[in-house]
Amino acid sequence: MTKCNSNLILLVDTIKDSRDLAKLIQLSLATNVLVYLTGDSLSYSNFKVLNILNSYSLDFPDEIKFNHIKYENDYFKTIENLKKEGYLVVGTSPSSKKSLFSKNYSSEKVVLVFGTEHGGLSKKKMSVLDDLVLIPMFNQIPFFTLETVMPIATYEILRQKELV
Repeated sequence: MTKCNSNLILLVDTIKDSRDLAKLIQLSLATNVLVYLTGDSLSYSNFKVLNILNSYSLDFPDEIKFNHIKYENDYFKTIENLKKEGYLVVGTSPSSKKSLFSKNYSSEKVVLVFGTEHGGLSKKKMSVLDDLVLIPMFNQIPFFTLETVMPIATYEILRQKELV
């Protein structure tokens, strides 16, 4: 893998579902984006995660280099450090009034933050974000799943930066 794009980082707090982690790994490999996993997240070397990755393609690399994934225990310290590095920290929430598609992050270094699969981000964790946006939905579904919202948000930021 070539050096990761430093203009966008995906941060997922306490990812526990092997399918969601496999989708995140696939997304990060496809987009060349760095991933931070915080809290008590599942390991990318988990047997189920590797089996799922291998099921995506018969020619999926046997030796995947996972140097694009970083594990950090402390969510708040990680956010603080990324802000010191000049990143704008943006979370997604169906409760936000601002659409991701109405914002312009083309000139910003951005960290997209996603919460747990079952509860999203707590109010305390949302309080340290610089911005909170939603992905508009046209029906009465209250939220998107993690595996759905991650690629939508990632590709929108990369599109704005003219990287896709």
